[in-house]
Amino acid sequence: MHLSDSLELKGSLTIKKIDRADKVISVVTAHNDVMLPGRKLVAELFSGFGGSTPIKYAMVGTGNGSSTSGTLLTPVFCVGINTVKAEDFQEITENSNKRYQLTLTATLKETQPDTTHHSGNPYALTEAALFNAVPSSLTANQLPTALQSNKSPDAIMYNRVTFNPIPKDNNFKLSLVWEIIF
Repeated sequence: MHLSDSLELKGSLTIKKIDRADKVISVVTAHNDVMLPGRKLVAELFSGFGGSTPIKYAMVGTGNGSSTSGTLLTPVFCVGINTVKAEDFQEITENSNKRYQLTLTATLKETQPDTTHHSGNPYALTEAALFNAVPSSLTANQLPTALQSNKSPDAIMYNRVTFNPIPKDNNFKLSLVWEIIF
């Protein structure tokens, strides 16, 4: 039996730009940075201490630069994570070590975010993150109607991913696929 004394949380985000005919137009992959509050969230989930809830939401933004505050620099829109299924958990081998990979997916529909709140112009998305709750600082324009009542002042940002600008308008949807390795 191989034992290790470290738990390295890492992963990546794959963003698929999908047209109205469900054809993948482009794919972008970016490194996942686990934030300190995210590491605390994992520790709380392991221990049952702190009353933390699992990751349930994905958010995109337009900030560029480093964030140590545990939040996106410029949040634009938040959506729920798709239902996690058994096949989203995979045992993998990495560098001769057995690990577990969790895949989380969220989808921004063609009309999310609504560009009418941005003078009809595309949003130049440059950042994405996973949260365990909807941050209470978000406005109604940044949330689907179904999430309006889910806001929490205790929302924790697990990670932050930055990438080259993706102009998001109402002509395509984005599939955000996180692969997180434990």
